[in-house]
Amino acid sequence: MKTWVTIFERFESIHLNKDVGQIIYHAAHFQNINASLWRKSSYEDRHDYPFEVVNIKTKRKGCKISPAIIVKLIRNAKKIDILNLFHFRIYTLLYASLYKIVNPKGKVIIKCDFSSVQEHQKKDSILKNIFFSFLRNINAIDLLLIEHKGLIKKFTSRGFNCRYTPNGVSEAFYNISEKIDKNIIPTIVFVGKCGDKRKNAEELISSLCTLPQNIKWKAYFIGGETDEFLEWYKINSSPFVKSRCIFVGQLSDISRIHRIYSESHIFAMTSKQEGYPLSLAEACWVGCFPILSINSGGADLSASGAAAIYKNKDDLSLLLKKHINDIDLTITLGKKAETVVKNNNDWRILLDDIKGFINE
Repeated sequence: MKTWVTIFERFESIHLNKDVGQIIYHAAHFQNINASLWRKSSYEDRHDYPFEVVNIKTKRKGCKISPAIIVKLIRNAKKIDILNLFHFRIYTLLYASLYKIVNPKGKVIIKCDFSSVQEHQKKDSILKNIFFSFLRNINAIDLLLIEHKGLIKKFTSRGFNCRYTPNGVSEAFYNISEKIDKNIIPTIVFVGKCGDKRKNAEELISSLCTLPQNIKWKAYFIGGETDEFLEWYKINSSPFVKSRCIFVGQLSDISRIHRIYSESHIFAMTSKQEGYPLSLAEACWVGCFPILSINSGGADLSASGAAAIYKNKDDLSLLLKKHINDIDLTITLGKKAETVVKNNNDWRILLDDIKGFINE
């Protein structure tokens, strides 16, 4: 049996249903791999994870390089067949390099969370190209899991082995038997903390305020709100919008989240920067049609004709009006989005795709 170690220093229960928790979970439960996750002991929270979690004593929180993790990695490198890391960053690449120096036969898999638009705009410096050359020379990275198809070519041209791996839904979504039951009233769902500048909920509220008051709709906001946002909302939102917006706060109950997605028609994401949002895959899994900002990370869905990407607030307003008024079209497109994500965003399929690589 292969031995798999994921290093994610700040792992907490909130990460269990995200890519960090789901990749190792699926490796352990669907690929017959002996898997464990290493984290800093300062993040110790519970003892009932569905895979082994190893707490490493450190004094600092955060994801800064940990001497204790480095020591443990060097001591155990030859016992580890697969080292799984997250994010293409200096501290991650240091762990990968040290592991490969001690165990050159081991395999390093890094899951990257680049924003497609921002990464395309970046230019590689001379220093970065030298660093990439060093990584290739010591064969530090065996496989990059890339969330956006558009970035595969860029990293393949740098000499890296890449696989298209968008984020999938958690196992809980496979097992929920509750029927998808769309609301009679056209319903929008937004996921993200309102008031977080990156999530840009204000743009959605402003666009909703431009809609004619005679069309019916309602909107759920999942993720909580800052005090600053609530003050902004009080001043800038119109009475008819306030009567139709439902702020449900932060939710951890997957069945309740599923229920809201299930009755919603439109998934709206107005983010200024995203990798590949888990909420996008979850909402589409139950038939929501996504309307996304350019930076929201759904280019693959848009290319499949299963999402709309807006350019500015006026464009967002027009798309909302169109898909609220023509709800039959929106339901049809939501079913198309559902088909796309059930083929592309299922961790069981995604892990099967690299099964041959793991067992080489």
